[in-house]
Amino acid sequence: MKVTVVKNKITKHLSNVVRLVPSRPQIPVLTNVYVEATADNNQVVLRATDLEIGGEIKFGAKVMKSGAGLVSGKVLMDTIRAVAGDKVEIEGSENYLMIKSGNQEIKINKDDTKEYPRFPEISSEGLIDVAKKDIEDMVKKTAFSTSKDEIRPVLTGIKVTDYSDGVEAVTTDGVRLSVFKTKIPKLGNAVIPTTFAHQVIQMMDGDIKLGLNAKNKQITATYKKDDIEINIISQLIEGKFPEYQTIIPKNTRVEVVVDRSLLSQRLAVVMIMARENSNIINIKLAAKKIELSAKSPIHGQVDVGVDAEVSGRADGLEVAINGKYLQEVIGVIDEEHVAIGINDKIRPILIRPIEVDDYKHVLMPINIQE
Repeated sequence: MKVTVVKNKITKHLSNVVRLVPSRPQIPVLTNVYVEATADNNQVVLRATDLEIGGEIKFGAKVMKSGAGLVSGKVLMDTIRAVAGDKVEIEGSENYLMIKSGNQEIKINKDDTKEYPRFPEISSEGLIDVAKKDIEDMVKKTAFSTSKDEIRPVLTGIKVTDYSDGVEAVTTDGVRLSVFKTKIPKLGNAVIPTTFAHQVIQMMDGDIKLGLNAKNKQITATYKKDDIEINIISQLIEGKFPEYQTIIPKNTRVEVVVDRSLLSQRLAVVMIMARENSNIINIKLAAKKIELSAKSPIHGQVDVGVDAEVSGRADGLEVAINGKYLQEVIGVIDEEHVAIGINDKIRPILIRPIEVDDYKHVLMPINIQE
């Protein structure tokens, strides 16, 4: 292998591919990045995988000699980033890759490519065009309420289901639930890894082609522009996703409509005390406002009011919730006004934007014993 490439170009692509290198690999060879150069089409290919999600980036370069090698992705990236000069030369031998720039020469040990998993061919058949912003919106509205506990893998992903106008995305960690009707065209029904969606956003700079293969239990994303091609493929998450429809309140005893920005500011004040008490805040309903309060066992207490339109039978209703969770959902809503529907101290709370009907969030109260 012998390649000359613009330093900034390969550094950017390496930084994206290295994201896919596992921190705890199932087999040692997965700590490496696969590097291949072909002289016939002047193309370099970078690949990485953790066996559940994998990606490759193909891009143009001046290739004088074809070849391939496996090297530490982080070492290769840090080396190219550190050397001086606008271009670097990468030359392979039997045991190492040599990085050259000016009078700088660095040899990086390489492994046999035969030990590395084969990257599957991605067919263009069945792929749909998706705007990157629509994937970003889906992740923004839902990813925060996925579970971080790997005991139930199905709760760590995003459940996608076709409906009349596109794809409905759902996530839950057992305490909260997000339901978002996306603008993504019909894709199929599956649970996709949240990491796959994040990697698509991080690695791809424009609109994308997506494909869901239920038979092979895989989802793929492809992006092409000029001399760059990026492919990401991931295993779907298996398991039965919870029946969530019955959890969403159809009606609530009280509905409170508040200015989102004002509520966000008041929550920031209350959370100063709440974060020292398991993030617990108390919401008390009044005629034309809600009162937020929290106590710190060390530093004191905070009480703030938020002007609101309150409809229904408030009657001094109080409920305790995780204030951090409320902050997170308020933070992903873009509209000016938010409706909070409450029944009592123990039943689910419904949170939704007023101006649109494409998003619902359900939050379970905290049952505090008197």
